[in-house]
Amino acid sequence: MKYFAYGSNCSPAVMHRKGIAYRSRRAARLVGFELQFNKRASRGYLPSGIGYANIGEQVGAVVEGALYEIAEVHLAELDRSERFPDHYRRRDVVVETSCGHTVSCVAYQAAQDKVARGLCPTRTYLEHLLAAEDLVTAFYLEKLKRIKVFEGKCDGCSLVDEVFFIQTEQQVRQVGPRCHRANPMPGVIRG
Repeated sequence: MKYFAYGSNCSPAVMHRKGIAYRSRRAARLVGFELQFNKRASRGYLPSGIGYANIGEQVGAVVEGALYEIAEVHLAELDRSERFPDHYRRRDVVVETSCGHTVSCVAYQAAQDKVARGLCPTRTYLEHLLAAEDLVTAFYLEKLKRIKVFEGKCDGCSLVDEVFFIQTEQQVRQVGPRCHRANPMPGVIRG
């Protein structure tokens, strides 16, 4: 089956971590939609201002991403990782490949009750989208790099800046880049 990714699943490393194998990964564009970061984060340790990727219909807009061919057996794992059907819905879309062919595939779109205005992605999350630099145009890549990311108060120095969420066995800490470079914490970076 064909699957169009526009968010964190653009990263092959994320797909691998989720256990979703694919036969192919290539560039594709979804015309008539725009990339939005209005899907509310639902993990309890993340602040309410964090948003995940979503698509919304918009005349003249284009979303670039990765067109995967995955085995049907991996659809259940993809659904689970996208929290289908509660958080994201599957939507049939038609994308254009870099060769100009149109391909019918599935994409995920956030449920209306899971979206909000004024949200921003974390730097960590945005890096997953930037991992598609081998597939997206230079213009689109620059557009992604200019996206405003979430800023929070560092637990170490109390400065407001971009933050990492580092999960240890005991807690999740919010750490700014300066403190993280000066004193790297063991744990898993989340966000």
